[in-house]
Amino acid sequence: MKHSIAGTSPPQRRRLLFRVTLVLLAAAVAAVGWGCSADDASSGALGVNAGNDGRNSANNGANNGANNGAANNGNAGTNTNNNNGANNGFIPEPEETFNFRAPRSTRNFVFVANTSLDAVAKVDARTLEISSIEVGDRPTVVRTYKPENMAVVLSEGSSEVSVIRAGDATDYVVHMDLPRGMNAMEVSPKGDWALAWFDFNAALADPDTQIGDAPPFQELALVKLKEGDEVVYRATVGFQVLSVAFDDAGEHAYVVTRSGVSIVKFSELTGDTLLPPVAIADVGIEDELEREVAVTGDGRYAFVRSGGLEGINIVDLDSREIALVALDAIPTDLDIVPGANRAMAVVRQTNQLAIIDLPGAISDPESVRVIELGDEPAGQAELTADARKAVVFTAAEERQAITVVNLADGEFQTWPLRKGVKAVAVAPWGDEAVIFHSKQPGEPQPGESQDQLIAKSWGYSLFDIETGFAKLETVPSEPGEFLFTEEGGRQKLYILLNDKARGVRQVEIINMRALSAQSLRLGSPPEHIGIIPNDGDPRIYISQEHGVGRMSFIFEQTGEVRTVTGFQLNSLIE
Repeated sequence: MKHSIAGTSPPQRRRLLFRVTLVLLAAAVAAVGWGCSADDASSGALGVNAGNDGRNSANNGANNGANNGAANNGNAGTNTNNNNGANNGFIPEPEETFNFRAPRSTRNFVFVANTSLDAVAKVDARTLEISSIEVGDRPTVVRTYKPENMAVVLSEGSSEVSVIRAGDATDYVVHMDLPRGMNAMEVSPKGDWALAWFDFNAALADPDTQIGDAPPFQELALVKLKEGDEVVYRATVGFQVLSVAFDDAGEHAYVVTRSGVSIVKFSELTGDTLLPPVAIADVGIEDELEREVAVTGDGRYAFVRSGGLEGINIVDLDSREIALVALDAIPTDLDIVPGANRAMAVVRQTNQLAIIDLPGAISDPESVRVIELGDEPAGQAELTADARKAVVFTAAEERQAITVVNLADGEFQTWPLRKGVKAVAVAPWGDEAVIFHSKQPGEPQPGESQDQLIAKSWGYSLFDIETGFAKLETVPSEPGEFLFTEEGGRQKLYILLNDKARGVRQVEIINMRALSAQSLRLGSPPEHIGIIPNDGDPRIYISQEHGVGRMSFIFEQTGEVRTVTGFQLNSLIE
């Protein structure tokens, strides 16, 4: 273990020396998906997930960042509803993916990993001063704990973890060795532990990762973050760690693997440990199929959705018993209702929503309530903040419609749209949503009809959930990461647009009450967006592609924009 105190202007030198819902897609397929951004509770990123990626729900309060998304009446081996998804024609819904490598913020700072210089840039939101903190070789993953201005950095090249407690004048830094091959990491909700593991799917997407270097498929690193008592323990878990989630109390972690869920009890950790997984499916269900696992907030149950199962498995994580809630077809989406032992499953083939309450559904499967949506499109659903309504849609086919379902009485209303749906994000205050649209091939041509122009353009709609009013905005490039904010009654949405070939480098700033948008052109192509609370005077930060690093800050209260260039050089404020 190495301790250091870093000042605000450390030497620039190279070292010779890396939401509570999870979607697990076990087939190794490339992903180009929609998913949660890595920094803030109301942020996200756009695309289409075609394969084996984790989803962290858009709940960074339970972590919404994380972006960050995630889902047998009988005994093991006796389930007659297990179908082989490779042969039954089941087509999964395109799903979200999680971006591990975006900058991260704490209460007053932004931390940006600089892989080429083996350092982390710390940007002070109050002064825009930049300092560089030396970490391990090739830092790639940054995680933060906002209340303590703490950042945890994983350096893949030297298999190290660095714990940084940022201060105004000095930074307390601890470096510790990790097991080789770790490339993913999460920090617990209480900021007392970090968990690191090897993410095979992230490695596939990273051209710099040498997967052939004997990766640790069944090893987890448990990093104790208590100041002055930092230590790394090793845990053996099930085969291939896919994602990690935490209970609401932050007392346990749930490590989802292809062979089940390994449970970490932080209060019992005193050294290296063995954590055999709890099975989450019958042996007959192929582990190569699409699978989604969601753990209830109290950590008692796991809901499991599989591409080979006509229903939802409910796993009692204490007793290890598995019960099946049979449905009419294979579900395509699964969501946990926050604050309740309740799940909602969407079945696209039959256009149904199933509401599953525990523990009643285990002893009485007939208690499961099914809402029939008739001919309306249903493949995925997004819950409002109060969990009273669900916004239902499908991204698997071109359907220019969206449905709002009242979950209390099952009443629903379908509203027409101008374009097909790619993804939906509901604002954290729950009254509005943004609908990201699919795009037809080709570019708009002179003389084409209005409908043709719209179909071939990228776009999003601002959607009022209560009235069904939708305002279409066409944009010059595919929408990227986005961020909802709510400051002083001003409810806003920020969306990044980036197309280097066409010179598009801008952020859409949207007043969600008026559903009006304006564009702000940036100096460089934008990559990531997040928010720094800054003790009640929040800053929006937008990191950009630039040779020496560039970040723009939007002051939420005044709208002022300032840009910092040169993360590893003397700062230049424009």
